[in-house]
Amino acid sequence: RASMSTARRRRWRSDANVMLLIGSGEVETAQVDDFLRVCEQLEEAELGIGEASGIDLGVGLWQAGFHDDFLRQAKAVRKRLSGVQHLVVLSAEALHVLRNVYPAHGIKLVPNAVHSTEFLLPFVYGAILDRLPGRVAFYEPCHSLRNPRAVPVGQELLARVLEETPLDLRADSSDLGCCGGSGCLKE
Repeated sequence: RASMSTARRRRWRSDANVMLLIGSGEVETAQVDDFLRVCEQLEEAELGIGEASGIDLGVGLWQAGFHDDFLRQAKAVRKRLSGVQHLVVLSAEALHVLRNVYPAHGIKLVPNAVHSTEFLLPFVYGAILDRLPGRVAFYEPCHSLRNPRAVPVGQELLARVLEETPLDLRADSSDLGCCGGSGCLKE
């Protein structure tokens, strides 16, 4: 823990009910620290980071077709996260695996998994914010678009914090198709 950023050390909890699931290498360190700084600015107090935050969800095993190894890893994840009530993930791919792939393979997690944008939106709606200048373009991940429960949370979040309306790249080009989600989704 000595090499952790200040933001991460402040959030370290061994018994977090709401845990940030960083994963093992799926998310850049700067992205995690930026997200934690936003949480602090919005005075969010429940989100914690613990030993299980860096657990490998087995995405690579699943994508490579190692079914038995994936199931073993998924069961280890379920056991490791047994005391957590809510998971916050920064990766749309991780969210897809937790919400869709695990249940399809009979792995039921106790924690409710949400994307970081879903987690932040209620805090942003209630906060008095200085809107940020500049024009921002975004591209909603295919994982979230293919989920029937998905709402355009990223777009709503950007609209709430930016002075100008965010530019949706998908709406401006019919040439932008699904990238295939690193091989985990059929086009």
